[in-house]
Amino acid sequence: MRVLVVDDDEQFRASVVDALVAVGEVAAVATPAEAVWALSQARFDVLICDLRLGAGTSTSGDDVLEAVRSEWPGVARILVTGDPTAGREHPAHAVLHKPLDLGALRELLGWLPAAVASPAEVGNDNGGAGSRGARGARGDDDDDGN
Repeated sequence: MRVLVVDDDEQFRASVVDALVAVGEVAAVATPAEAVWALSQARFDVLICDLRLGAGTSTSGDDVLEAVRSEWPGVARILVTGDPTAGREHPAHAVLHKPLDLGALRELLGWLPAAVASPAEVGNDNGGAGSRGARGARGDDDDDGN
């Protein structure tokens, strides 16, 4: 599995790369431009992208995710954010909140790439996670939908 991490926080990028080294090849970049370049140079199975990519860019994580959805639809898209109110309105298959639960991320990587290859498993075309992705990514395991 090839994973691309996009986050402007160098320490966060390094911690995710270290945590995911056992799942496959992991590359990390700091900017949206670097992300697009990396995606154009090599095939990735998963993109993990921060929502807010620093003061030096007007491009958000949503912009990167939208570009990936359009140009590389087979790439599983995971949004990570420190915004506790962020939900499924993003062009991602799953949303994880910071501080990141690395165990939950590894578990998500265990099934999400295969589910993206079979779109009925993931949900609709707006990129929002299906029922498994929503519970797995957001942690609400109850069946009442909240």
